[in-house]
Amino acid sequence: MATCGVCQNPLAEGADVCGACGTHTGQAPTARATPRQAQTAIESARRALGPEEAKGIDVSTAKRLLEAAERAVGGSNFGRAVDLARAAKRAAEIAHRRSRVETEIARAEIHLKEARDVGVDTLAFERNLKLARDAMAAGALDDAEKLLDQASMKALEVRWEKRFQTLIDKAASRVAHAKERG
Repeated sequence: MATCGVCQNPLAEGADVCGACGTHTGQAPTARATPRQAQTAIESARRALGPEEAKGIDVSTAKRLLEAAERAVGGSNFGRAVDLARAAKRAAEIAHRRSRVETEIARAEIHLKEARDVGVDTLAFERNLKLARDAMAAGALDDAEKLLDQASMKALEVRWEKRFQTLIDKAASRVAHAKERG
C-alpha cells in the first residue's frame, strides 16, 4: 500500500489526495525554502490549529506534522519544514470538516428518530443517512456532505408538517362532530 510523501500515512487505493493531511499524491517536495518561509508556514499552521484544539476536535495528526516541521527547521531542512507545516494546516482544516460532518450526521439521526416517532415516511432519508455514514467511515468527506444535503431535511420537515396537518384536520372534524351531537 502506498504512503503519503509528507505525513507517511497509508493512502487509500487510487486516492489522489491523502485523507489525513490533504497533500496531493503527485505533489513534488519543496526543493528550497528560506528560514523565514518555514517560520511563516509554521506560524500559519499554529494559528489554524489553535481554535480547532480549543473546540475539542482531534488534531493529533496536525500536531504531529507541526512538531515534525519544527524538527525540520532545527535540522535546517526548510523545504521539508514548509511542506510539513502546510500539511499540518490542511490536516487541521480536515479535522474541522470531519467534526462538522459528524455533527450533521448526529443531528440528522435525531431528526430521523423524531420523524419516525411521528409516523413520517423516512425511507429515502434513512438510505441517504446510511450512505453518508458509510462515506464518512471511508474518509470521503465530500461525498458525505453531498449525501447529507440530499437527505433533505426540508423534504422531511414538509412531510412532517403534512402529517401534523392531517392529524389536526382529523381532530378538528371530530371536535365539530362532537359539538353537533351535543
